[in-house]
Amino acid sequence: MDDAFTVYSVAMKGILGPGWWSSWPLATRHSVGDVCTLVRGQLLRAGSLGSLGVRRPTRTSPYRDRLTYDSNGSISVTYKASGTTGPLFQALSAAEAGAHVAFARGRSVFAVFTGLRETALTEPHLLARSLVELYFRQQWEPGWVAVTHVLSAEASTVLISDSASAEAELRLGANIGAAAMPQIADLAGDVQLGPRPSAGSPYSASLGWARSTRTLRRGKRQRALPRRTFHPSC
Repeated sequence: MDDAFTVYSVAMKGILGPGWWSSWPLATRHSVGDVCTLVRGQLLRAGSLGSLGVRRPTRTSPYRDRLTYDSNGSISVTYKASGTTGPLFQALSAAEAGAHVAFARGRSVFAVFTGLRETALTEPHLLARSLVELYFRQQWEPGWVAVTHVLSAEASTVLISDSASAEAELRLGANIGAAAMPQIADLAGDVQLGPRPSAGSPYSASLGWARSTRTLRRGKRQRALPRRTFHPSC
């Protein structure tokens, strides 16, 4: 299979836009004000704006949201309540609640994020002058970027397929009530990947879940206009 992060990152950029970078693995954490380098599309922390003497106020959105991505409808999900069974469920017992996820094509992503919220610099455009000054004092490397926005999820689950016939069974946690039919939001966080029902069964390539994880962040790319420049070069 191609690099799981590459498949995941391309999918998330398709939703959020090219200015965002995705965390991988999901438990990776970044904060607004981090200074990072970009290595093969991933942000690696090198320091912080605060350590360089740059301090800017931040804001945190009071709103929460959720996001589900199914690779443009190419993924089907079948739910199973506790105490029931069905022909698709070979790994889960009748007593377990869960879901069966089937992929219709390879290199596709199924992702569920809940409790999404954004934290950002209050006025990120004011940061450019400080970074230019740091650069001319030889305290800012041309390859660095500053994290100006962070989109975090309280819980998330990501499955990435390696073939057009991949499938997986998810075992849900005890928070699902007896005989209650699971909902899409229940698939985030407190889940376990069921064992393969047989050695020859196609399966998803990667599963990740995390709580209170900053899963996506954005740093401004270099622009022609100085006020939009966040990693200056001369």
